[in-house]
Amino acid sequence: MRKIAALLCIGILLLSSVPVAHAARPAPTSSPSLYATLALESEGDDVRCMQDALVELGYLDAEKALGIFDVDTEDAVMLFQETNGFPVDGIASDGMQILLFKGYAALAPDPQAEPVTRGKATDVWIPTNGGTKYHKTSTCSKMIDPENVSVEEAERLGFTPCKRCYGR
Repeated sequence: MRKIAALLCIGILLLSSVPVAHAARPAPTSSPSLYATLALESEGDDVRCMQDALVELGYLDAEKALGIFDVDTEDAVMLFQETNGFPVDGIASDGMQILLFKGYAALAPDPQAEPVTRGKATDVWIPTNGGTKYHKTSTCSKMIDPENVSVEEAERLGFTPCKRCYGR
């Protein structure tokens, strides 16, 4: 056995010392993606696996995991992104899926949780360019120029809670 191992080592050494003409290889432009980017209207097993992971963490209802990236899945992805510090765009990037599948992602926020309070008034964000929902963060739903008001003021103006921010 030792002789075989010694012969293998000698063979490797001999081969490594033979000059070889190296063809120029282009430098890699980026690291390969582990997961396909998924977005609205994507379908298949990749979507289903992502949906199952979102269900497991509480971002998506189990009956909505059908292997089709629909608006419910997009809402779940956006809530996941917001909760886990990703840009909120509704697109399941490679990086987002790595966090989702590797077990380091945060659980979905408690739908019963109250908005953040500052002083006496509870602050929320309302859109100034149309819309009927108030939000926990100014970045939800890609609002343009949102206004910070109390929950009471938002409800007095006819706004209702965003399902992404306050649960389904």
